Parts: sequence; structure tokens; C-alpha cells
Amino acid sequence: MAQQVNIDVTYKKKKHPAFKFKVARPIAMTLTIDDQVYEITPVNKDLKKWEIENNGSFSEATFFSDEAKGIWWEIANPDVTTTILLSTDPTDTNDPREFVITSTVDRGKFMAFNDEPDCNSQFTLVEPADSPTLLTGVMRTYGTLISNDPCDKGKWEIELENRPSDHVLMGWIFATIQSMNVRFMKE
Repeated sequence: MAQQVNIDVTYKKKKHPAFKFKVARPIAMTLTIDDQVYEITPVNKDLKKWEIENNGSFSEATFFSDEAKGIWWEIANPDVTTTILLSTDPTDTNDPREFVITSTVDRGKFMAFNDEPDCNSQFTLVEPADSPTLLTGVMRTYGTLISNDPCDKGKWEIELENRPSDHVLMGWIFATIQSMNVRFMKE
């Protein structure tokens, strides 16, 4: 595939009660999609708000929790807001299994499936058969994102079969890598 995606993540180790060892939490990221470089850094220590900078343009990624809606990330800039619903259960911060990705610029619905929930280290991106823009009625797989060292300072590898729009790609990568941080959001 012509699209090149490189992912570089900076980690910090932290103890979590679900593990006997410290887990690696992402504290900064650099994504390169084709020739576009995105620097992703936290705005505050609780890691619920992030800034995404690309050539002087800024987006903001914010974590939300609501009793009625669940837990989700919103990545917003002046042109598009991408919503990544992690779970409809606001207490499901440990290992959400299915993310639903939607945006304000298209009608498509995408899903990311957590294929390795213990360390949140492998996610598959699909457009489900019921997506309003998928007229075939058959699910389309877009790719897989895998950490080569689950729960630790692993390198993320991406395999794309089809190219989603950049805002869907960014939302999927961001939410996948942040999934380990979601476990700490109750603190």
C-alpha cells in the first residue's frame, strides 16, 4: 500500500493493581502518516487532554466520561471532530473490547476490535456491514495495529489493507495506544 505510517511512542512505567508488574503508559507520541508528522503531547498530568500538532495546526484530544453515554475520546480541530466511543459503560476503563469511530465530516461508522484485552496490544479496524456508507453489506477490514511487547515499552506496527480517511486513522491509532492509559482514568 502506498500509505506509510510510522509510530513512535514514549512510555513511563507505572504500577496498576491488575498486574504484578509495572505497565508501560504512553506519555507522548509521534505519528507520521505519509509525509505529515503529528506530535502528540499531554496537556495535563492526568492524561485526559492531549494536543496534536501538525505543521502549526492544532487538534485537541479529550477523554470524556458520562453516566448515560459511557467513555470516549474526541479529537477536534476546526474542520472535523472524530469521536471514539470506547464503551457505553462508564466503568469499563480496564479493557474496552470494541471502539466505535464516527466523525462530523462523513457518515461512515468504523469499529476497532480489541484482539488482546489483557495488555490492549492488538486492535483491528473495520467498517461494519451496517455502516451507512458501506453499500456492499459486507464488513470491510482496514488493518491491524499491534504492539510487539504487550504491557511494556513495545513498538507499534501497523498493517493496512485499505486506507481509511486520515481522521479515522488518527482516531484509531490514538485510542488504541491510549487504551492502556484508560485503565488509570479513575485516579
